[in-house]
Amino acid sequence: MRMIIPIQVKFFLLFIVGIFFCNDVQSQTGDTTGTINFPLPYEDFSLYDFAEIRFEMDKTETPPADLVKRHFQPIKEIFQKDSLYFADSIETVWFKFSIQNNYPSDTTVALIFSGPGSVNKAVLYKKEGEKIILIGKTGWGIAVLARAVPDEWSRIDMVLKAHSTTTYFLQNPRVKFRFMLNKTPVLESFVYAEMNAYRWEKEINRPGFLWYHFFTGIFFMFFVFGFIKYMMLGKDRAYLYYALLGLSNALLTITQAENPPLEFPWFENLRGVELFDLVNAVAILMQGLFILEILQLKIKYSRITRAAKWFLFSQLFVAFIYTVEWIVSKRYHGIFYLIINPFVQFLLVLFMFSWVWYLATIRKGFYKFIFLGALTIFTAITLMFVVRFFNLYYLFPAWLARDPRGSVNHFMQIALVVDMCFYFTGLAYRDRQVEKDKIIFQQQLITQLEANKTLQEKFRGELEQQVKEKTNELIEQRKVLETEKEAKLLADFNRKFSESELKALRSQMNPHFVFNILNTIESYALENNKEAASAMVQKFSRLTRLVLENSMNQLVPFENDWKSLQLYIELEQMRYADKFSVAYNVHEKMQAHDYLIPPMI
Repeated sequence: MRMIIPIQVKFFLLFIVGIFFCNDVQSQTGDTTGTINFPLPYEDFSLYDFAEIRFEMDKTETPPADLVKRHFQPIKEIFQKDSLYFADSIETVWFKFSIQNNYPSDTTVALIFSGPGSVNKAVLYKKEGEKIILIGKTGWGIAVLARAVPDEWSRIDMVLKAHSTTTYFLQNPRVKFRFMLNKTPVLESFVYAEMNAYRWEKEINRPGFLWYHFFTGIFFMFFVFGFIKYMMLGKDRAYLYYALLGLSNALLTITQAENPPLEFPWFENLRGVELFDLVNAVAILMQGLFILEILQLKIKYSRITRAAKWFLFSQLFVAFIYTVEWIVSKRYHGIFYLIINPFVQFLLVLFMFSWVWYLATIRKGFYKFIFLGALTIFTAITLMFVVRFFNLYYLFPAWLARDPRGSVNHFMQIALVVDMCFYFTGLAYRDRQVEKDKIIFQQQLITQLEANKTLQEKFRGELEQQVKEKTNELIEQRKVLETEKEAKLLADFNRKFSESELKALRSQMNPHFVFNILNTIESYALENNKEAASAMVQKFSRLTRLVLENSMNQLVPFENDWKSLQLYIELEQMRYADKFSVAYNVHEKMQAHDYLIPPMI
């Protein structure tokens, strides 16, 4: 059976072997100059007494062709130990040192930049003849996959040939307008460096990554929930922006965790962290669009809504240019880094403050949850500012403050989870209120339809009764006429028969016109327009009465016919909602004398 040795035991054995070999060392003190003898006398061996330094005013990615011939000065003649400071005019710092391996076999030594975040970018070369050969790169300004040791941002391993002396050149260019190197690099044995790396991985990296991945899962859950709701609830844009907000927040935690899937080894300066500003701009855009959509500000404040959207997309464009410039030129232009980006950040703070202030004025119903979410974000931004301004990183655990650029963003991660929970509650509250309003509206609509149906049946019964009464009156008049003299019966019968036909035709008053009037009355009843329905019924009854009276005679007074014509036109105007107007032109003699004319209606 094969025995499995724990990794802790392996590192302990390597440590013991390293100590054993380190006992066979040559004397090497701080007064020694020139070549460093290996093995090292102690674990952390500073280059301060042995390295030389040179400053360059121009920044170049490739080493100068005559670098080997250029003049270097000892570091200890320029700086005090662990107190490096570089002027703003310096763009690149070069270190030169030599190591002699006294072992009979090849061995490995680690070049360490002490402290996390202690170097922005460092490139190590070695001299072979007259050539300069690249050994490796490290620093937080380089992608994880492009580093000499992927999981270490302050370490480059060097392989020393047996019984050989090698000269190394270390390049430290300015990144983001500053040097982070403030201590002289040190050399560590490979075993000691591996033990430190294991301790760093166990105590700091793993808890940090666990934190990041925990929040990534939560934000992705919000994304899935919002997207499902968007697909189920008829393409509600509020849920779409909520889903995209959750996705962008998940990407934010991934970029902070420096997840290699977001990095490419051929883009050495494109770290996941460097994408944080761009993804953060996308998250701000989604946050703003969500607020604008759920508050429906475009209905009441259309211009303000357009201005807000313009600003949100503008800050995304600035972040995009900001990131592209870093990828292409490997540095930030001064106008972006010192002017435009701070100005945009200041406008963002003002925008969020006005956003919280406006929500505070309308915090009722589901709006109060949106207000609490916005207030949470603004509070987190305030805490981030306080921590950065007063340099309170020491208050955090080591694993939480492992990266000074990203540790304060943990406030924002917690705030975003709380923020999205408030938004989720607000959306649920809004959906519930919409359902209640829909049920109430349906009940009111049913009640109104029932009332309109009752009113319609009432008017129909009254009209049928009036027609029946008029018909009975005509029948009675006909019976009276039949009792008249026998001699005039035939002539009167023919004449009355003709008149009765005319009366019947006129009493119908053009069925199409009657049905239109009834339909109009019905529509007024359905709309609950009682005044209009009543006015139309009165006019229609007066017109019916006049027509029935005029139908009794072949000639009628002008005044009666004139009134019938006016009533008819008024009814038509009510039908067409006063879409036309009528001008009457009547001769004065017609009104002054009682002329008899054939009825026009």
